[in-house]
Amino acid sequence: MTKKHLSILATLLFFASAVYSHEPLSSKSHQIYFGPEITYISVDTHVKNVHIKGHKNFAGLRLGYEYLNPRSFYAGVDYLSMVSSAYFKASQEGQLVHSSNQDIIYGNFDLRFGYTLFPKDLFISPFLGLGIYALGSAPNNRGFQEGWAYLSTGLRSKFPINTTFSLGFNFKIFKSIFSYEEFKNHDINVSEYSYPWGVDIGMPMIWNLNPAGTWTFQIEPYWTRLDFSQQQNVFGSKFLIGVHF
Repeated sequence: MTKKHLSILATLLFFASAVYSHEPLSSKSHQIYFGPEITYISVDTHVKNVHIKGHKNFAGLRLGYEYLNPRSFYAGVDYLSMVSSAYFKASQEGQLVHSSNQDIIYGNFDLRFGYTLFPKDLFISPFLGLGIYALGSAPNNRGFQEGWAYLSTGLRSKFPINTTFSLGFNFKIFKSIFSYEEFKNHDINVSEYSYPWGVDIGMPMIWNLNPAGTWTFQIEPYWTRLDFSQQQNVFGSKFLIGVHF
């Protein structure tokens, strides 16, 4: 995204917040959020007889939208793109077969639909969803790649502590409906398909940045288990600016 596009987006968000700033916070059902994200990913898995192992730090950006209104339809969408300049090591029968410093990508697209309950100022939104995870070397590059298309269910919640601070709990369990793992280099090309279960748990902390509640800042530490059948853990934190209108 170019600087010109970013400046246009920032201008639109500013005017949206200005137009709706006279409304009470409860009437602001729409939220756009964006910001940096960091993760630590640990992998210990196999593709056929090739052992993939390593732990790397990733950095990237998240962009999302939510419709959140008490006792009403809920919708949300997230897009995450991350990169690391290091690589997981691959071995076969105890011999190292691949290790390089090419870029690795990690990404997620997540779509959710549900209903928001509202018992005593507590927003609870059970949902059903679908999405995609991807991890590994860039397409057409040598190395390790894997990806999932999944169906999910879970809930997202938010509890206002006072007028400036809220806590939440987000939970998602997902089941792959299509999953592939692949490793390739000059001499080896192996792949397999599986249907793993996974889980994602996060605890957002949200601060209102102005009295009208049109701007917020959120920190959300989280843990994602990409595959319960093998060790694939993601520990991360989101740092998000939100605009409500």
